[in-house]
Amino acid sequence: PARISCDVDVDGLQLAYWNNPQGIRDRNFVSPFRSEEKNGKSKYITFESDHGGWNNVRMALEIVFIIAAATGRTLVMPPDQNLYLLRADKNKIQRGFGDFYPLDSPGLKKIVPIISTEEFLRREGGSNGQFPIPADSREKVLKAQSYCQNREKSDKACHPLWYYLREVGYDTKINGGTCFIFDSPAENTDY
Repeated sequence: PARISCDVDVDGLQLAYWNNPQGIRDRNFVSPFRSEEKNGKSKYITFESDHGGWNNVRMALEIVFIIAAATGRTLVMPPDQNLYLLRADKNKIQRGFGDFYPLDSPGLKKIVPIISTEEFLRREGGSNGQFPIPADSREKVLKAQSYCQNREKSDKACHPLWYYLREVGYDTKINGGTCFIFDSPAENTDY
């Protein structure tokens, strides 16, 4: 049987994967961990794709979907990139997550608002936004907003964008040894 290893006792928890809403309760679910907007300012979650194979990238994105849904943040999708081992189609070397996930699905957008990096920078990266792009890195950050490469010397390098996002955001430094358990006291257990 599968086991979860965390700093807390999780053996007694009933954990399950959620595929499609099973009823009204699932469709109307609102996470008790949602963090509401303050002063009308949106809250966001961004992430950098793993440089490994597709399965690592996919799992990381699925975890970010869950964290965004649980905390009520808008998910900022990274720009299209060359994904390791997914370069067989020479006509489309750069891939975005919309190539693999139905990001425009109304059901998904109801649970997780999703925007592109371009939209995020348009909303928040200007002088009147929550996260103005510093003048000395503005050109390089904007070059990477729709498509970037994980090569420092590229004209469209991802790194200036990642550095900017880390600087204006909060980097949790989540690693493979980090456990997240969203749980609240069970008042009603008739799921």
